[in-house]
Amino acid sequence: MRTPASLLLLVFVAACNVGGGTQPSSTRLDVRVRDDIGAAVDRMPVTVTFSSGERVSTRTGSDGKVAIDVPDGGTYQVTVIPRVGFIGGVAGLSKAVTVDERTSRTVDFTVHRAGMSTGDHPG
Repeated sequence: MRTPASLLLLVFVAACNVGGGTQPSSTRLDVRVRDDIGAAVDRMPVTVTFSSGERVSTRTGSDGKVAIDVPDGGTYQVTVIPRVGFIGGVAGLSKAVTVDERTSRTVDFTVHRAGMSTGDHPG
């Protein structure tokens, strides 16, 4: 006979496994912004433009990342707007990104600290 605690554990485990697999339930763009020495850049403005022309604007967190839910699969224009103290690099700060329905896609950007060469380190 099972004890109430073990039964509760079984119910909890079953609830956690609902839906199976690891596929996300939403469609998402994961944006990462780093500087030219690989350090995460926080508070960097990011804009996503939908095919309808609608825009969503947000900022990266302290880890240099931001997750943006989009309505469905398709192609989105992802743009990083350098905040004070940063400039764009050779790769550009706007990318057309295609993401499939109910998946996530990581988009990486590199910015440069204004007035510093790649050999300088801000620490």
